[in-house]
Amino acid sequence: MNRETLRTLGLTEEQIDAVMADHGRGVQAVQTRLTTAENRTKELETELDASKNNDEVKTLTERAETAEAKATELQGAIDQTTKATLVDKALTDAGAIDLEYARFKLGEVELQEDGTIKDLDSLVKDLQGALPTQFKATDPVDPVDPAGPQDPLEGFTRINPAAGAGKQTEPDVTQDMIAAFTADLPTPTK
Repeated sequence: MNRETLRTLGLTEEQIDAVMADHGRGVQAVQTRLTTAENRTKELETELDASKNNDEVKTLTERAETAEAKATELQGAIDQTTKATLVDKALTDAGAIDLEYARFKLGEVELQEDGTIKDLDSLVKDLQGALPTQFKATDPVDPVDPAGPQDPLEGFTRINPAAGAGKQTEPDVTQDMIAAFTADLPTPTK
């Protein structure tokens, strides 16, 4: 993964810094574990050469194999984290409404040697075409006012744009019905 690849995905410098820092921490953690496992493997190999006891050789061999398997597992975890981060970023930028569902429908992706995902842009565009209701419509940004017009109703729509002064503007049908039913009833006198 490099900065140029992230720039081509349309990330800002702040987003690139965040992705690179997160990726760097993950790589550093795995490299530390890998170095520890490699050092331990070397120690075990040295002990193996010095050892004459078959039981000791067998134990050390198993431990070395375990260390190698753990290193492979950790590299796989880094690859999965990198793929998930890149896919989530691409889907979020595309306006995915339900990120988990979109990730599921996108399917398995292939991480290339350079740290990018093979054909990610075309996969996301194909997914947008297949599931348009799962993506937000992109509104063009006004270059004069990037914040957009101010909405005093904060997303709510007025039912009656010419509302009265707080009084009922239409006749109350229920009140009319009650009046009609009670009109012929005698009123109590005192």
